[in-house]
Amino acid sequence: MSSPTEGVVYIATGRDYIQEAALSAKSLKEHNPDIHTTIFSDVSFDAPFFDDVRPLEDPSYDFGDSVISPEMAPYDRTLFLDTDTYVCENLSEMFDILDRFDIAAAHNPGSRTAVHDDYEARDVPKAFPQYNTGVLLFNDNSSTRAFFESWSDIYEENREQTIAGLNQPAFREALYKSDLQIGTLPSEYNLRVRYEGSVGFMTDSVKIAHGRHPAGLPAVAERLNADDGMRVYSFRKWPVEMITKDPSYRYYVRTLLTEETKPYTFRGRFYASIKERGLRDTASRIARDLKKASPFS
Repeated sequence: MSSPTEGVVYIATGRDYIQEAALSAKSLKEHNPDIHTTIFSDVSFDAPFFDDVRPLEDPSYDFGDSVISPEMAPYDRTLFLDTDTYVCENLSEMFDILDRFDIAAAHNPGSRTAVHDDYEARDVPKAFPQYNTGVLLFNDNSSTRAFFESWSDIYEENREQTIAGLNQPAFREALYKSDLQIGTLPSEYNLRVRYEGSVGFMTDSVKIAHGRHPAGLPAVAERLNADDGMRVYSFRKWPVEMITKDPSYRYYVRTLLTEETKPYTFRGRFYASIKERGLRDTASRIARDLKKASPFS
């Protein structure tokens, strides 16, 4: 039997993270039953959702363990997932981006720099984004292997200067200085869930939720995908607050009272609708829209 050319890799040390990875892999297999999975771990174990369990050499039990090495690429095309991820849909089309790019990731929603001022990426413009390393797609080629070596070297050199040994600042520096073709994933493919002050924006259904929440990622993902189209989410309300593109009552009233009567304005379209459809039909359409609107936002 030939070896699979595409698959998903996890890295987990300790029973808690192994169990978390198993829940992620379970969600992955529910939507992608034929995809091959490999986990690198500090202990050997049997789990129904992992096709291959490989040893993680010399674990440090910190963020350094998730700095990918060339030996952690058992496939020609790899999707790496953090243990705290939840897969909501089929992901097979994600690998197509590797037809064009060497590596792909989503922007990190937080700071582009390390929290401590002792380490700042050298010769990297502030306009260059920081990518989140919890969801990574990459080809196994000489360029990505060289990049992973560079990421590891920069990380080890600056490990003590970054809070909690975070590996993303080193990833950013290594990526900027590499010759890789970089693809950027939409946020829906790495939707960060942090229940302390996190906010975000979506235009499509969430493919991968990433983070931790007391309500559990399945419940949060279900709420995030309850609406479609453009929407903003935050964790100001339990378990998640959604703001959709539908205007509120207040917006409708204030707009109608204050806008100029131009063809492209709400007020202009309101009068044009009355002229074209009549007052009753126009009122019916507005009532339909108001049913979806929030009263006071």
